[in-house]
Amino acid sequence: MSLSQNSLFYKKISFRLTFIYAALFVLSSFFILFFSYFLLSESLVQRDHDVLHEKISNYASIYSNGGLTELENIIAEEKESDYESQFLVRIESDKGANIFIHVPEKMQDLPIDEIQKKLSNLKNSKSVAHFFMKDVDPKERDEVNKFEVINWPLANGYHLQVARNTDDRNDLLSRYLSVILLVLGLVLIVASIGGFIFSNRALAPLRHLIQTMKRIYSGELNARVETRSQQDELHEITHLFNKMTEKIEQLVMNMQHTLDQVAHELKTPLTRLQASAELALLSHSTEAEYKSALADTIENTTEIVSFINTIMDISEAEAGVLKLKPVEVSSHDIISESIDLYSLAADQKNISIFFDEQGVFQFQADRNRCKQVLFNLLDNAVKYSPAGSQIKVSTQVVDSKKQICIADQGIGISNEDLSRIWDRLFRAQNGKAEKGLGLGLSLVRSICKAHGWTIEARSQPGLGAQFILTVI
Repeated sequence: MSLSQNSLFYKKISFRLTFIYAALFVLSSFFILFFSYFLLSESLVQRDHDVLHEKISNYASIYSNGGLTELENIIAEEKESDYESQFLVRIESDKGANIFIHVPEKMQDLPIDEIQKKLSNLKNSKSVAHFFMKDVDPKERDEVNKFEVINWPLANGYHLQVARNTDDRNDLLSRYLSVILLVLGLVLIVASIGGFIFSNRALAPLRHLIQTMKRIYSGELNARVETRSQQDELHEITHLFNKMTEKIEQLVMNMQHTLDQVAHELKTPLTRLQASAELALLSHSTEAEYKSALADTIENTTEIVSFINTIMDISEAEAGVLKLKPVEVSSHDIISESIDLYSLAADQKNISIFFDEQGVFQFQADRNRCKQVLFNLLDNAVKYSPAGSQIKVSTQVVDSKKQICIADQGIGISNEDLSRIWDRLFRAQNGKAEKGLGLGLSLVRSICKAHGWTIEARSQPGLGAQFILTVI
């Protein structure tokens, strides 16, 4: 592995998580184990001190009641019954002379004179005192024996001293410390392995996310991250990422579809525009013919601009980015304005528009976009209604639902076409004779979706069509 690869490895989140997890685990184990070592050490020391106090109190009582002979007999009995629990016992006179000393057999190798000297120096100590002795055995010369001693003043001015070797306690604590160190080593290994497994499992969704992002970057827009069963933050991230990629894919597909539609629909007006201009330039045209060519150019460019604006509005609405400026709107006012605008076109076809207002209501809407919806619905109604017919616009509130209904007596829509009238550039077979872009109802549905409204179409061929707009 190269140096750069090593550097990259140390920068990975998985490595940092493993290190942090192992460090915290080992440190917490360290504190717990060494705290238990401290408690055990204190407990053993306190136990030994209690035993020393009990023993010296017992020996002092025996000496006071039975004298030195009784004390020697008791110590001899203890020696016979329990070799391991023997104590060093010494009595010193008020003048510093050694009256009595009992050295346990396991301490016989130590120099007695030096023991007496050290004990004599500690006779005035009021608490548990300590002294150290080096082993005289050449093989164990470097070993140091530690002793604890307690003093007890007797009635005749003498001093009773009881000492005990602490090697057993120190050996036990040393063994326990060795076990602790061994356990810490095992904990470090287990924590490192566990941290590595934990970090890998925890970061698996992120790795899947990265792989999916690479696939999407390479052009595979339908790639998705597999969601986890646990309802946690990583599940929410993957869920939101999938939602985001779905929206991006939909936007890209809409853009491609829109571009295809624009290219197809603009081909005809642009061809007409080009033909009109070429004809005017190539022939010896009069001023009137030039004006006619310019008029055709304006008409075609107007159609192109209208088409592009409508396509852009639909795309923005379907993508959820259409900007709305909602205000309080009166159903009576906005419908009346829309009817006034189309009354002239209806009169030219001898069509009457009747406004049946069963209930006035207020609703939130972008006023201009709402007019676009009503204009397109009225435009279709006038366009596909026969002369002498009637268009009925009504408002009502049904089960707390505010509805605007526009019904005509036109040619109607077949059941086959009824589900497709909202698609872009779709025009029913019986309506292709009328001029139009085929985007009106698609724009209506997109604006309604942006507002959170619903719109429903009902129709039968030859019996007209009815569009029911439910606002909020």
